[in-house]
Amino acid sequence: MNEEINKRLKWLSDSIFYQCLQVEILKSFADLSESDRVQLSRNKALHLFQSNTMSVAILNHMKLVDSREDKSLPKLLHLIQNNCKKIQWHRALDDRTIQIHLESILSLEAESKANNLKKIRDKLIAHADLSVDKLSFDLKWLCEPLVGIKKIYNSLSLALKGEQVYFDLKNESGIQDMFHKVKFYQNAWSLLHDKSKQLDESIRIQEIRDLMKS
Repeated sequence: MNEEINKRLKWLSDSIFYQCLQVEILKSFADLSESDRVQLSRNKALHLFQSNTMSVAILNHMKLVDSREDKSLPKLLHLIQNNCKKIQWHRALDDRTIQIHLESILSLEAESKANNLKKIRDKLIAHADLSVDKLSFDLKWLCEPLVGIKKIYNSLSLALKGEQVYFDLKNESGIQDMFHKVKFYQNAWSLLHDKSKQLDESIRIQEIRDLMKS
């Protein structure tokens, strides 16, 4: 039983880690200034990266909280609840604590259904149903549940293995730095493009443009 539970804990730990990273990336995008957001919308590669990160974050969130997902937290909690006596605990959780964790994660699942995350996952992301393309999305729907998800995971990990995981990835995404480098490139390219129409030294300007392309 412990082998199966440890496999699930490892999967959950990896999934929560990547979810934290994806949320930090999305928060970095959200923190951009208004002028930078306008420029972001004009950069197809960065705009696609932002959209894909949001899609993966929503998919991953639902894998963590959806009780129908095989490796979700609700499934793990049910497995623990039904096999308490077969488990070799580091520090056993009482039935009440397990039930509280289960109720908490099921509440997060219900919230995900209420605020459209499940519908976005099922229709827009999974099936590209453009009829729901205008569904509202708020980043806090991913940020706030993550606090509870990490707390429940670490409570289980401590009880089962005697260890906790530090998931704090603040400022690790590097999006701000990357975006400003792209912004510099775009501005430099625009300047060179404009100057190449005005200056006689068009060959040297073209060499610089070719270098920037490589």
